[in-house]
Amino acid sequence: MASVPGPDAAVVHDTAISPDTVLSPTTWCVVREQRDAYLVYNSRTDELHLISPVGHYLYLLCDGLRTVAEIQALLPPDTGAAVPEFLARLVARGVIEPVTAHDDQGCAP
Repeated sequence: MASVPGPDAAVVHDTAISPDTVLSPTTWCVVREQRDAYLVYNSRTDELHLISPVGHYLYLLCDGLRTVAEIQALLPPDTGAAVPEFLARLVARGVIEPVTAHDDQGCAP
């Protein structure tokens, strides 16, 4: 059964990003600096994506530790509103992915 996104979630191509979502870069994407932007190559889809310096900054903030709300708080208020939609687009393109909780069963306390 599919979950219904909350009222604060951004949805792009069936990808829901809520304020408490934690994101991290995928291992199959490579980012290279260009003259005025950043080129992202996704080896799984063989696609290239061009992102702005601000988009690259957001990409770097998706470190597997910060929530979308924490990332938004680091940006000016006029920019922060567009963050969830931009991140949802990166997830839909396979550039970043939601971090899932790992099962720590069997690990020493």
